[in-house]
Amino acid sequence: MGFLDAIFTGTAAIVIGFILGIILATVVGFIIYGIVKLRDRNKYK
Repeated sequence: MGFLDAIFTGTAAIVIGFILGIILATVVGFIIYGIVKLRDRNKYK
């Protein structure tokens, strides 16, 4: 029983970490994209 609990806990931790990683990467990507777009817009003024 303890072995199965460990497997489920580990799997849940991996899944949660994976989802959080995707969310974090998406947010960081949008921020970088926005900064680059703003800098490009300022460059062409």
